[in-house]
Amino acid sequence: KVTVSVLYWCFRRCLREERKGRKSTSHLSSKSHTQSDAMADEDEYYFEDDYGCDGGDDDGEETWETAVENDYADAKSLVDTNLKNAVQRFKEVVAADEDHGRWTFKSYKGIYRAATKHRDADLMLEYYQKMLDFQWPQRTRHDIEKAINKHVDRCNVFPHDVQRKVYEVTLAAISKDLRNFDKLWFAMKLRVANLLFAEKQYDAVAEEIERMHQWCSEGEQAEQRKATQRLNVYALELQLFTERYDPV
Repeated sequence: KVTVSVLYWCFRRCLREERKGRKSTSHLSSKSHTQSDAMADEDEYYFEDDYGCDGGDDDGEETWETAVENDYADAKSLVDTNLKNAVQRFKEVVAADEDHGRWTFKSYKGIYRAATKHRDADLMLEYYQKMLDFQWPQRTRHDIEKAINKHVDRCNVFPHDVQRKVYEVTLAAISKDLRNFDKLWFAMKLRVANLLFAEKQYDAVAEEIERMHQWCSEGEQAEQRKATQRLNVYALELQLFTERYDPV
């Protein structure tokens, strides 16, 4: 692109110099000469502006992306040893993320994972909620499901009341789009029911079982599509019956 522009500019410049050397014989020739000068000047202006923009933007964008990625790697390296410093570095990544996209999303996950590792329930819940609420064009259903499933598996290091809060905020978030997250909704409901069962809240377990049975019956060909989920509900229901009416 630059080579063609240079050649074209040189051609226009030579043409202008040649016309300058000619003696004008009429008003029409003089007018044509003036127009040629203006066109040559305009070509030079656009060429210089175009050249400067092409080079500068690409280099700047690449440098920014690399710098943010390095900062994120530094933050991750601190997760195991220093929660305070790790959180501070993740926040710096969020502040530097001009697109407010991928690196912000990853940093939110980094903070609540670090908080989980160091058993900081309040910080974990705060940034887990931020991750659930965060919207950006490239975020997919797979991204959010993967993040949720990984976190709910890890949060069993917390007491039951904290685990229940994680399930509640998760259900609140995915209930806004049950069309895409219906299976994840069921998985969360099953976790809630099992948690209640462990706490011997049998009436509450029975209510959750009823809701899950209803879900397993909804939709076309529900019996075939939701057979595995229904088996899980039956298994929990059998445990509940045993504890209530046939305790050891």
